[in-house]
Amino acid sequence: MSYATAFLGVACVLVAAPAPEKDNNARPVPLPIGVADAAGKVGYVPNDKAGIDAIDLANGETLWQTKESTQPLLALEKRLVVWVPVKDKHEIRLVVLDTTDKGKKVVESDPIALPDWSDFGGYGHSFTARANADKDGVVVTWEARAWYAGGARPTPEIEQAARKEGKGAARVNLETGKVETLDPKKLSESGPKLPEALEKIKGHQYWTGSDWKTTAFVVGDRASVLEIEGKENQQTAALKIYELPGGKEKETVKLMEGKSLWPQVSLDGRHLLIHQALVKEQLPEGDYAWWVFDLSNGKQMAKLPYLQGGGVSVVGDHAFFLVAQQGKPGRGPGFGGNQPRALQAVNLKTGKVDWEHAVEPLVNLPPLP
Repeated sequence: MSYATAFLGVACVLVAAPAPEKDNNARPVPLPIGVADAAGKVGYVPNDKAGIDAIDLANGETLWQTKESTQPLLALEKRLVVWVPVKDKHEIRLVVLDTTDKGKKVVESDPIALPDWSDFGGYGHSFTARANADKDGVVVTWEARAWYAGGARPTPEIEQAARKEGKGAARVNLETGKVETLDPKKLSESGPKLPEALEKIKGHQYWTGSDWKTTAFVVGDRASVLEIEGKENQQTAALKIYELPGGKEKETVKLMEGKSLWPQVSLDGRHLLIHQALVKEQLPEGDYAWWVFDLSNGKQMAKLPYLQGGGVSVVGDHAFFLVAQQGKPGRGPGFGGNQPRALQAVNLKTGKVDWEHAVEPLVNLPPLP
């Protein structure tokens, strides 16, 4: 089920299990929905039956699936960390699944408290959670928001009173399930820190799948800033690349020329996709497309037929998009009902769709009375 819908609760049980492998450098490998393992071979996605599917990312085949309603957070060696809401409470728990035993539950954490106004579904609420591994377990960070979603236009006072935002963090021991509350403001950022001079540089805006940014990209020991110059009918995109940690300018790499260039960064922050934001009929044959670039060096990796979606991931030999599922009717936003969706794998070498896999539908809430 999606973050915008209610979840079924789960039994509050801690099951004894062997100690999971320590992976102190594990970071999520994001898919447009769900996560992949560090090797980029297996993906874990919420399926259209309210469980999780483990899928082979090479061919889309289902390796195993669970029936419990959970959301994938982080794939470790032989373990998958997911989160579940606690029924009728403002709490979540982390659950550890054994990926070598068809997703068998091995550990369930103590509850992690959320604000008493938070909600996982309905009008005017959102909730997201992320996780990284450290030497003592998994650190999960969460963000909850609420806003006015009534029918009539509210007064400024009512709208302000309805607007709420909460953030939190906790460390979860994957052997015992014990939870240690953390201050999210004191969590150290992973990866190299930008020199102060580079922090002040703002490039051309790009889409992340959820918002617009102008900050530098950081990949390995390099930082780069996106530049797009020219008028809409003839533009040039380039990356200005800097060495880290010092911030010395290294080179400017020309990416492409085109019309109305529209950039989007992949969910892992390592790839840049650009398309020309025009209708197909206004472009030369084959140019209604995504150009895909490696942000570590600016080199073009692929040119793919244009697909519209939210976030985009590049994992292994494929780019992954979340699309409306072909051949299955749905109802548009605001009309109620579910819109069937699929995770679609586009081959970077051929530009063809190798496979698609049904995932949880987009839940369209009915119009307000």
